[in-house]
Amino acid sequence: MWILCKQRAQSEGVFGPYKWMIDNFTTSWRNFSQGRLWTPITAAFSHEDFGHILFNGFTFFFMAKPMLEVLGSRHFIFLYLGGGLIASMASMGWNNIFKNRDQQAYGASG
Repeated sequence: MWILCKQRAQSEGVFGPYKWMIDNFTTSWRNFSQGRLWTPITAAFSHEDFGHILFNGFTFFFMAKPMLEVLGSRHFIFLYLGGGLIASMASMGWNNIFKNRDQQAYGASG
């Protein structure tokens, strides 16, 4: 989605879908303070490009089965969502407190 929206914005000058993606699928203090409280979770499912998806899929392929056996499916999803939420919040805090800027981030790593 990101690639398509960005290409359309660059080639056709249609920025609406790209802005919508930034507003709803990136974590930033601006998004959070404007009431888009879901963005720390939706950002955890957002991927920049095919390489990002491929790397995460590759990692998931090797890590998911052992983790599911140890944790079970319910705890595994809580681990993923909790990790994404904590990473997003830490990223927002770090960028605002230490870097004095509001940087948008996506991905489960914050």
